[in-house]
Amino acid sequence: MAVIDPTYLSRERNHFPELTDAEFETLCLFSQTLGFKDIASYRGSTERQARKHMDSCRKKLCSDNDSEMLFSFMMKILDENFFPEQLTDEQSSLLCLYALTGNQTVMATLLNYSKEEIRFQLMSIKDALGVRDIYSTRLYFLIKIIFFA
Repeated sequence: MAVIDPTYLSRERNHFPELTDAEFETLCLFSQTLGFKDIASYRGSTERQARKHMDSCRKKLCSDNDSEMLFSFMMKILDENFFPEQLTDEQSSLLCLYALTGNQTVMATLLNYSKEEIRFQLMSIKDALGVRDIYSTRLYFLIKIIFFA
């Protein structure tokens, strides 16, 4: 798996002054879907150390779970110009969360919304972007992150 070396993310690093360099590197690798074993191998450390860094990241970023932490990470590193201009800030946040979770029920639970409200909002985003369906909207966002972030 191709991995972006976290040492090249100096601009993004500035968004997380509360994290140590090791924690930031671990979080970057985790956000690229590496498991603890792979993170430890990449960093030349132990799996236990990778888990310890992730626990510390969760605490410092005030996140209850990995989804919240990844969402917080994505929203901090993506600047306002990344999102399509036809979306509001709330819609941009919802699109990012949907891209990360891929699950409307999880979104409803995290945001304390009804599943119907989440679906309505996703349909509004789909319409604003002129995309055929909400699943394509998620792919649109993920592809944009991969190629243009």
